[in-house]
Amino acid sequence: MQYLYLVGIILLAGIVSGGLGILWYSKVLFGNQWMRAMGDRAPKVMDKKRMAVSMLYGLIFDMITAFALLYLAGVFGVPLILLVATAWIAFIIPTEFSSTMYEKRSWTLFSLTVGYRLISLLGITATFLLL
Repeated sequence: MQYLYLVGIILLAGIVSGGLGILWYSKVLFGNQWMRAMGDRAPKVMDKKRMAVSMLYGLIFDMITAFALLYLAGVFGVPLILLVATAWIAFIIPTEFSSTMYEKRSWTLFSLTVGYRLISLLGITATFLLL
């Protein structure tokens, strides 16, 4: 029974993270800035099948992230918020920084991407803490 509970929490955390991504990159928040920062690489129109597949993969990877956070917090006994901060500072920022430098991306795109990654991790953490 506890196994199903954990799977449910991980699924919910993935959905929360994906929902935050939809909101973050919508025109309500930062969608217009993201499109400008992407420039020529911005998708013009994405067909529904491709979008659905993309969102499914996003959900799967968000669930993997949620599982990894929950597992590492349990194994090492580290508070989730400390684990999130460490992951963001040690892995996400350097990776995005390297991509930004190498691919000559805009700093706006860098800021939007690392900002979303932090919000996503915090959304996953909030899901765990509230359940």
